[in-house]
Amino acid sequence: MTYLDRRHYQLLIAVRRHGQLSAAATSLGLTQPAASHQVREAERRLGIRLFDRVGRGIRLTEAAERLLEAALYAEDTLKTAEADAIQLHRTSPVLRIAVGHYDHVHWLPAAAAALSKEHGALKLELVRLANHDLQSAINAGSADLFLSPRSPELENLPSIPLFQDRLVGVVPLSGQTDTPLQAEFFGRQRYLAFSYHPAHGFEYERFFSPAGVWPREIVRIESTSAIIELVAAGFGASILPAWCVTQDAALRRVALGELAPEPIHITWHVFGRSKLMEGNASILNTLASAIRSEA
Repeated sequence: MTYLDRRHYQLLIAVRRHGQLSAAATSLGLTQPAASHQVREAERRLGIRLFDRVGRGIRLTEAAERLLEAALYAEDTLKTAEADAIQLHRTSPVLRIAVGHYDHVHWLPAAAAALSKEHGALKLELVRLANHDLQSAINAGSADLFLSPRSPELENLPSIPLFQDRLVGVVPLSGQTDTPLQAEFFGRQRYLAFSYHPAHGFEYERFFSPAGVWPREIVRIESTSAIIELVAAGFGASILPAWCVTQDAALRRVALGELAPEPIHITWHVFGRSKLMEGNASILNTLASAIRSEA
């Protein structure tokens, strides 16, 4: 349970939007005394000050701004969940597949065709999220599943293994080579990555760190598709799962290189909600079989 109720967070949002308590109160259908009471109640519950007076208006304190960030996310999540609940009640079942960093969804047509053939009444939706929101979306019920290589951060989510894969170097066609790529090669490149921070089990930990070599410049690009486009344009190089880039290499858009001194193997999984995993074996098997066949 939280200290504050939804109405308190709605008031925070309204105050940020209007800059005056009276206007915020009006927008929420409250009197100003009622809004003032909510402010005092929220501050009493938390034991902190939430607003500072500035002239005739008020502004949120730094602590309140932090609460507001969470409130905006929670409000959006609740609205989405409410809309989903209404939609699910009115129409056929919906399978909501979330997509984060791994947004190169070449597997989607095959999966959609298989689901349509075996489960014709099922409606397929794609939900775009920040990668760090994927697990929260599954836990909150605003998405049903997502695809990702297994990592320690996802150990608590139910999952189904799909297939083995490996990490490969992704370079412009002009940088194509028949020899395996050493860490030193990327040490001379502008490196395109999902994050500046090492992820357990992937290239920072298993490729760069053992070699004691790091890219000269790291550019954060939180999208597989965008990384491929930038590599194809000669903007830099990257390391990605082979499954994500094999088609682009076949179309001669980018070149792939094996990593040396040894391959880095990963395993793709479908991660999903517990209830989905326990009660929809037929749907999940259809989806998994289609993805495995495509892979």
